[in-house]
Amino acid sequence: MNLATLIVLSTLWATVPYNITPQAISAQIASRGAATVLKELYDDEDVWSDVLEHIGTGESNWLNIGASLHKASDAGSSEDLEVAFFFALNHSATQVLRMSSPEEMSQICSSNFLIDNRADKTSLSWADERLKRVKAVKDPLLLQERSSCITGLIQARKIVLRWTGHDQ
Repeated sequence: MNLATLIVLSTLWATVPYNITPQAISAQIASRGAATVLKELYDDEDVWSDVLEHIGTGESNWLNIGASLHKASDAGSSEDLEVAFFFALNHSATQVLRMSSPEEMSQICSSNFLIDNRADKTSLSWADERLKRVKAVKDPLLLQERSSCITGLIQARKIVLRWTGHDQ
């Protein structure tokens, strides 16, 4: 294989020139800034999808990465991160509430999770599961965030019921 072929092949591989681990991403954010790292991750659809999936697990290191990226995000990447945080609520509701302001919780707990998913019984169960998890958070320092999220989830639930023709 000649040098020209190697150069072409190397540009076809992932556009992100570092490992996709919370430690590696955190180091990149620290040295190059969240906005630059976010753009690189977001521009590589497979990598971005992988990062969002990891954030959605609710694992602490990944949630911290998500919070750092969210501060530098714009409309598209912000919505994606909010959906990942929505999924993380099912695993780490307290930490998601702790890392977000009441305004952010309103967005995270809204109907954004329906953007890429149909409003159906699955969507309703997602909202109900998260509502149960968030209601279980009793930390008095998180009352505003908890309340904001519960309001958002109840509104999302109403939207799902309306879209499925089951509003009550």
